[in-house]
Amino acid sequence: MSCEPVIALVEPFWIGHPETQLRLFTEALLRREGRRILVLCQYPEAVLSWVRAHHPGQADRCFAAPFSFCDNRGTYPGANLASWARAHQSLLEAERSYGFTVDKVFITWLDPFIGNDPSATAALMPRPWVGLYLFPSHLRKLTPLSRLFRPARLVEDKTFMKNPHCHGVAVLDEGVTKPLKSIVPRARVHALPDVADMTLPETLSPLTETLQQKAAGRPIIGLLGVLGRRKGTLSFLRAIDKLSPDQYFFLLAGRLGSIERNTYGRDKDELESLLTIAKKRENVLLHLEHIETEAAFNSLTLACSVLYMAYEQHDHSSGILSKAAYFNKLVIAPDRGCVAERVRKFRLGTTIRAGSVTHAASAMRELCHDPSRSNHLAAARFGDYHATHNIDRLEISLNQLLAEIP
Repeated sequence: MSCEPVIALVEPFWIGHPETQLRLFTEALLRREGRRILVLCQYPEAVLSWVRAHHPGQADRCFAAPFSFCDNRGTYPGANLASWARAHQSLLEAERSYGFTVDKVFITWLDPFIGNDPSATAALMPRPWVGLYLFPSHLRKLTPLSRLFRPARLVEDKTFMKNPHCHGVAVLDEGVTKPLKSIVPRARVHALPDVADMTLPETLSPLTETLQQKAAGRPIIGLLGVLGRRKGTLSFLRAIDKLSPDQYFFLLAGRLGSIERNTYGRDKDELESLLTIAKKRENVLLHLEHIETEAAFNSLTLACSVLYMAYEQHDHSSGILSKAAYFNKLVIAPDRGCVAERVRKFRLGTTIRAGSVTHAASAMRELCHDPSRSNHLAAARFGDYHATHNIDRLEISLNQLLAEIP
């Protein structure tokens, strides 16, 4: 067996963003010759098939093995010692299967591993590792509930970063790097670019064709992705009634199953009522299922005039913003958090108070019609944003993160 070093990517989840992110990390790391990549995930054959199809010249350096501690819905038992034990056991089994030894470990979703005694976790996985901390929400949110839990979360942060095998932590939200470093001053915290898959289909998907036909030239305002409450779905649906149907068309596309519906709590009945009304409207297209491929997702993104991103319970980065910038699409964003800061910095659209129907409708008018639309497009720094968040930058950042491991 080759003596090339082996880097292991450990991904506990799959459906949606984790699957796409894992592919992008794999692609970025395979770019450098002289190393092998081992991917531990729920569907290893899917990763290998993707690499063979898109990077056949690198397929002999990519390996994969099964790992997961959650079901296919993305639920997991919480931060516990079993997370570390399962990860280490899966690594051992993969090493035995392939006949090599893993040199460095990158945990691509660190959050469910956080919250344990460092000496115990160090014993359960005695390997050098770095990890991506996706949702350190307590470093952003200032709600009464977040204030209540902030002290405990800060203790957990300090605990996992003092693990003797932790050599570095990455975040996608550059706004939390300084707060995170302040917890453990010697901690090595890296901000990774938030990269998305920009592949387009060779021909328009049937859904995109239907969308364009129904819109009939009207500006299309789209809300895409997993449609839980935090996406601002209720405000989006409420705003439809505030705008003239002959001047605007609305697209709501993405998974809205029982799990997503349950996030609406007491507002679940209103959600169902709004969806029933929307189905009857001539200027609305609903596709309340998982968008099967990134190419199909991107085809819908490209067809939209404006993307609605006024998320109500999400203060961190979003890959959809990267897609919007790449395809030169203006966005409606919340007025606080990582997305808001980037939208203002790169002038990618406008920000509103999350949850405000009046503000949402006003922003839709502003970004869909001239002269305000043309002014926004002229000022937007789409290219500058993409120059910051792209696969080349990701490759550099990942290599810097992994270089923290001797």
